[in-house]
This record gives sequence, C-alpha cells and structure tokens, in this order.
Amino acid sequence: MASNTDVVAKLKTEGNALFVNKQYNEAIAKYSQAIERDPSNAILFANRAACYQGMKRFGKAAAGSARQKLMRSRCGRLLASGDQTYPKGWARLATAQTALSQNVNALASWRRALAALPNDIPSPGDLVQREQYEVSMRALEERMREPSHPFTPIANSDSSPGVVKLSLPDGGAPWQKAELLEPGLEAQGIVRSSVFTILDAYESFMLGQKQMSELKHVKTRANMIKYDGHPGAIENLSNAVLTDSLHFELSSRKAPDASQPIESYVAEARRLKAEGGWNAVRPALSVSVRSAIVTAFIQSEALHNDVQAVIVLDKLLDILRWGRAEWPNASADERGSIFKDTFIRGVRTMRLNRYMRAIQSVGNRDAKYRFSFDHVMEEADALLEDLRRPQDQECRKYKGVSIAFFDIPEAMALIAKGFCFMQGSIILLSSKDDNKAEGLFKLRQAHEFYSQGADKYPPDDERCLYFLIISLIALFRSEAPLEETLPHITHIREARDAAKAIWEFIPSFKKSSDLVDELIEFEKEMLQEIAAGQITMKDSRCPSWASTAAAEHSQI
Repeated sequence: MASNTDVVAKLKTEGNALFVNKQYNEAIAKYSQAIERDPSNAILFANRAACYQGMKRFGKAAAGSARQKLMRSRCGRLLASGDQTYPKGWARLATAQTALSQNVNALASWRRALAALPNDIPSPGDLVQREQYEVSMRALEERMREPSHPFTPIANSDSSPGVVKLSLPDGGAPWQKAELLEPGLEAQGIVRSSVFTILDAYESFMLGQKQMSELKHVKTRANMIKYDGHPGAIENLSNAVLTDSLHFELSSRKAPDASQPIESYVAEARRLKAEGGWNAVRPALSVSVRSAIVTAFIQSEALHNDVQAVIVLDKLLDILRWGRAEWPNASADERGSIFKDTFIRGVRTMRLNRYMRAIQSVGNRDAKYRFSFDHVMEEADALLEDLRRPQDQECRKYKGVSIAFFDIPEAMALIAKGFCFMQGSIILLSSKDDNKAEGLFKLRQAHEFYSQGADKYPPDDERCLYFLIISLIALFRSEAPLEETLPHITHIREARDAAKAIWEFIPSFKKSSDLVDELIEFEKEMLQEIAAGQITMKDSRCPSWASTAAAEHSQI
C-alpha cells in the first residue's frame, strides 16, 4: 500500500501536468486532494493559487496563498507568518493582490518573496527569480505613485442641502474595497485596519436599512397611521453611525424629532419601568437614544448644523448618565447595551468631534450655546482618563469594536488637545503683544498631539493621513528646522499609500493626497537648495500654502 507521502507526491505530479495543459479545474481538484492529506505543504497551496490565477479568479488566488493556511491549525505559521522556504507562494500571493488592487498588501508580499530567497550561494534559478520579483515590485511601486482615477460629483436632482452623490467606479466604494482586503489582512494577522470598522458599520447599516424597508403602516381605531416593524432597525443604524460614519452619503432631508427635554424621557422611563418592568423600558429607551444618534448624525452631516448636533448629543448623554445613576445595580442585560461604557464612549467621541466642528463654524459663541476651547480640553482629558480605567477585555476581542470604541476615542481625544493648542497658538501669534515664543511652543505641542492622535488610527485610515498632514503643518509653523520637518514627509507618503487601497475615490482623501503631492514637491525643492549650498538642514522653511489660515481652517 502506498504511503501518504507517495500519494501526495503522485497527486501533485498529476496536478502539475494538468496545470501545464491549462486544465485548471482538474488541477485544482488534484491539489485540493493532496492538501487534505498534507495541509502543512506550502507548495501545494501555492500551486493551487497559481491555478486560480490562470483562471483570473484572483480573490481565490489570494485566499489560496494565505487565508486558507491561517485557518488550518497545523499550518497557521506558513505564508501567513512568512514561510521562508517557499518564495513562490509569496510571489503568487503578491500577483493576486496586485490584480485585486490590494497594492499595500502586494508590496509587502513581494518583499517577503525576496526575503525568502537564499542569500548564501544562490542558484542561477534563484538569481532569475530575484530579478523577476524586483522588477515586479518596482512596477508596483510606480503604479502606487500614479494619481488615482478622479471621482465625479453629480449634481443632486432636488435642492436638498448637503447632498453630494458620487459616481464611483465599480468596486471603488470603501466597503467594497474593504471586502477585498479583509482576507489578506486576516491571513497576515493584521488587526489594526479601518477595513474592520468599515465592514462592521456596513453590515449594521445594511441590516438596519433592510429592517426599515420592512416597516408596515396600519390604521389605528382613531384613523391615524402608525408604523410596525423590526425594533432592531434603529439599533443597527445607530451602531453603524457610531462604528464608522465616514463612508455614508446621506440623501434624506428629514430626521426623527429628538427635541423632547430630558424630563420627558425620565418621566416616561419611570412609568414604563413601573408598569412593564425591564422588558418595557429597555427597548423604549434604546429606540429613543438610538434615534437621537441618527438625528445628530443627520444634523451634522446632511444639514451641516453641528451646533444642533451637539445639543442633541448633550441631551442624549444626560439621559445615559441619568439611567446609570437611576439603576446603578442593574445588569447590562436588564437596562440595555446603551448604558455600557463602550456605547457611551462612542457617543462622547461623536459629540467631541461635532463640538470642535461647531467652534470652527460659529466661533466661541452661538446665539443659544456657549462654546469654549477649555471645554474641549476638559472633555479630551476626561475621555483619556476613562480609557485608562480597567476595560471590558471581552469587547477588545472583536477587531472592529476594539478600533471603534477604544482606539478611535483615544485618537479623537489626542487630536482635540492638538486642536486646542493650535487654536491657542493662532490667537497668540496674531495678537499685538510679544507672545511669539509662547505661540511657537503651543504649535510644538499641537504637532505632538496631532501626531499621537493620527497614529492611534489604523494606518490605512484616511484620518491617519489627514491628521499627520495637520501635525506637520503645526511643526512647519513652529519654525522647526528642516532636519525635523522633512523626515515626516516620508511617513506621510507611506500613510497615503496605505489609505489609497480603501479611500482613493473619496473626496476627502483626494484633498489630502493633493497636499501630499505639495509636500513631496516642497521636499524636492529643499533638497535641491541644500545640494546647491543655499541653505542647510538647520534652517527653517515652510511651504507657502501651510499658512496660519490653512492651519486654522483645516483641522477637524
């Protein structure tokens, strides 16, 4: 009877012969049978991936080169962690990722393929492979430096304020790109990526949208219309907003009314609790709270009324604080998930963001609402203090939740502190008093906090790129020498490459990408002047566009 090793070798040989004849389906079947017998054999996975490549099924090829190995207990350390013995596996993964426009992942795979080749006494075949891989990697790098396809704004058919419809290429939406990128990230063990928050938000949004479409209107005995439907619709829509609101384009002018004072919520909650217990009060409060989140989102994103969004969120936080004080000993299952730390932190993060935007739009005062930079700093410090306390580690097991309700709140708090220092510096430097030294010092502090906040976002999140740029603007304005400022441009260039894989067709990314081009041109000019002996790295230079006005109006 043939040994298992002999059977695997026979199946592999048969698969190779079928592959040469371009009988890809039959070859896949042979390689799959061999994998069942030897799931730790990287060559079998790579050969099967080559079949998928031949059939132009690049998603399968990428999975075949990486994800399936990660899922198998006996070989989770293979290509997912860098099998140093089989560079062809990494090369085929890189080829598939390139075809899927997963350029950042593909670049990493080409580098691993090169690293897997022997350096000591390479064979002629190894040298040929190295040359081929290097050529492919250089071509990919050139492709990544090319400008993106432009997005096309389309005028809305009605006069709805704040509505912009984008014509995106097929597969160009962030959630579509995220779906393609997820298998490669999972295979490589990457957990800090905006892919996970985007997909969590998109899943919640689509489920909520489906549930909303199932609403039915019925007539009451008083001949009035009421709507019956799934109570989870508002829950899913609000979860989507709190998890990741970046990729939603709103096309509705109407929002639910959330103007009731807190006393109305409190009185109704107590009545429901007394009459029907937790099963009555929990869903009622959940719907009202989550409706308020959607209302605040529409106020800020569709109607551009950040002041009203802050007012709605203030009422909402008052309700949540009241509920925790009213029922301090109730379990999360009894009073509901809206009173959990993570949910409240998500609301506070959303409010802090809208509060800063409101300051930018109306200044320190509004007719009915007083805004202050001191309050921004207090809220930022309180949010950071909340994150320092012992946390529910169960939530951190879920990548999207961990990023949305732990990493991003910390990022927003740090950015808020940078925002305050930046604004403080502008006030000092524009005053008639001799405050230049203090103003420049505040710019240094703004740079530090913006930089720290940017790095808390996933490296492929467009906000990471954006706030790195704002951080460098602050450093430029602080009169820092070129030896400090120029190295940041390399980091920003890498951040653009990472974000482009997901966000390349989104307007905000395009604006940031244009600024990166400006930075690269500035760097080139400075290096030329240094080479000519006109300046040194000790000199301070600032791009003409990085003016105080740019720093003032391009922050949140």
